[in-house]
Amino acid sequence: MVLTTKGIDDASMKIFIEAGVLAVRRCSKSDLKAIAKITGGKVLISLGDLEGNEGIGKDSLGEAETVEEARVGDGELIYIKGCKNTRAQTVVLRGANDYMLDEIERSLYDSMCVVKRVLESKSVVVGGGCVEAALSVYMESVAETLGSREQLAIAAFAQALLVIPKTLAVRFYLLLLFCYIPSLICFRLSLSRSMELTMPPT
Repeated sequence: MVLTTKGIDDASMKIFIEAGVLAVRRCSKSDLKAIAKITGGKVLISLGDLEGNEGIGKDSLGEAETVEEARVGDGELIYIKGCKNTRAQTVVLRGANDYMLDEIERSLYDSMCVVKRVLESKSVVVGGGCVEAALSVYMESVAETLGSREQLAIAAFAQALLVIPKTLAVRFYLLLLFCYIPSLICFRLSLSRSMELTMPPT
């Protein structure tokens, strides 16, 4: 398998096909670096060496058990499996529209960052407004034990802390209302329509 950031002309592509070599053109540099890392290969800028000869050494080649091309949705992806190194992996995300894909990608990135922080710090702090809600309950209990004007200030601060959990709950409701539910309805409508078309007439 040969990957390059440049283009490959038809004559060179014909040679690759006859030799049974999969050639991929116009790859991004970040993808090449990731593939080189997991396969143990090297990204070569030129085939020439210091002595003026052209060639590729065995230490520049990567290793993988299988390389296959599979169709995913409307496009095709190349899967490199059984690599020499497993420090880099690829996650394929699929969704009904670009907005949902962006949300899924953001959620996956946040989840991976959370796992990274947990492994580094060996501790977990719950989110989603849980800390603010628990602190509000505690501040209200403290305010009930006071009899002066400080009770009003502490109770107001406890109520202000609930703004964050309420805002998160409203945002999740709006996301569910305008993104996931319409996608689910469209999926069910398309599924029922396809079932009507495939069912034999009675």
